[in-house]
Amino acid sequence: MKKIDNSIDKLREKKKRFIAREIAIRDSAISLLKEKGLESVTISLIADHACIGKGTIYKHFLSKTEILVRIVADYQKNICDSIQIYINKEVDKKNPFGVVRKYFSLRLFDPSLDRLVRNLIMILENNVKLEETSTEIRALKEGLDAYIISSIKSLIKAGRLKDFPATYYHFAYISFVDIIIDRCVDGKFQLDASKEIEFLEFISNIGSSMGRTLKQ
Repeated sequence: MKKIDNSIDKLREKKKRFIAREIAIRDSAISLLKEKGLESVTISLIADHACIGKGTIYKHFLSKTEILVRIVADYQKNICDSIQIYINKEVDKKNPFGVVRKYFSLRLFDPSLDRLVRNLIMILENNVKLEETSTEIRALKEGLDAYIISSIKSLIKAGRLKDFPATYYHFAYISFVDIIIDRCVDGKFQLDASKEIEFLEFISNIGSSMGRTLKQ
């Protein structure tokens, strides 16, 4: 029995190390992509940054493109999961604009990563060789959009948002946060680091208040 238990423990430990390595590869790729740009980042650079062998990377990902897909999928899934957890806690009843505000705060948490993911989505969706992957990415995006639009429709029905199509609000929210992120990343808006959290909180409040009626 002890031998079986030891074998199970070893398998669990091996799996933990495998997952940890995969995350290290992904995070190293993100850091390098932010710093150097897509064309300059190679598997060798990622391996050096993650302090692992180049061959080890191929045990996890068959190509650089697969790493890019993982970055996009993980980012979108994290936002979807975070919003779903928020909804399940039912705190939204106390704050009817909570889901929309949560969306803003999640996207603004790391502006440079958000813009990187947006750029990667455009590249991956235009790659005809990645039709299956593009479908997966679109499915994640559509799932996130569905959460936001559903919340918007509830707010319109409750009379808390003015009666315009939910897609109008959705487009306005996306456009607003995209512009803020681009200006932050491009350095067109200089902000004292000590005020960053306060600023992002302010932007989240402003964004989620668009179209509100007097009924709050």
